[in-house]
Amino acid sequence: MDVDPGIHEVVLTMRRGKKVVRYNIYFKKNMYLPVNHSVGALNAESISAGYGDVLFMKLGSKIDGVVNWRREDDHLVNLALKRFCITRQT
Repeated sequence: MDVDPGIHEVVLTMRRGKKVVRYNIYFKKNMYLPVNHSVGALNAESISAGYGDVLFMKLGSKIDGVVNWRREDDHLVNLALKRFCITRQT
């Protein structure tokens, strides 16, 4: 998919037991963007909140494309944000 050059696209694959879940992640990261306090609040150790926006879209396992979000996806996405997306701002 073609996206704006300022928007980064990543496919994240997470394994939970035998279940494999994939997410398309779109994000903007630039120190001149507004502070994103929601993302920064997920990590108590972060010095400041992240800059920019982040969008997670769940990908289907049996179909090509986006599928409905389920309750357990909230937990997995929070784990992903804490582990991969939050970087320290110095």
